Amino acid sequence: MNNPKVQAQMTHPVLTKHAQARVSQRGLRSIDMELLLLIGTPVDDGYLATAKNCEAVEKQCKYLLERIHRLRGKRLVMAEGRVVTAYKAERRRVKQLLRTAHERDIEDCL
Repeated sequence: MNNPKVQAQMTHPVLTKHAQARVSQRGLRSIDMELLLLIGTPVDDGYLATAKNCEAVEKQCKYLLERIHRLRGKRLVMAEGRVVTAYKAERRRVKQLLRTAHERDIEDCL
């Protein structure tokens, strides 16, 4: 994330009519442009997504995925906004917790 100003702006970029035509012709979507603004290197008149930028983001994503996979089945027990304990939940306990949560969601809808 190279440009803090862009991070704060993360809205759809405003396009001129010319840009609308070119973006459409080149198959860029609004979400692609937002990503380019986020990961690209600022250059004189815009942003450029270099191979180095893309590789750095890929590395960060792989690291994040590894962390996510490590969390599978882990549970945090919370009370009053504080963590009381943490553990790896057994399959039976996971099912019980999910069933209870689902039932609570249904009650909230009624």
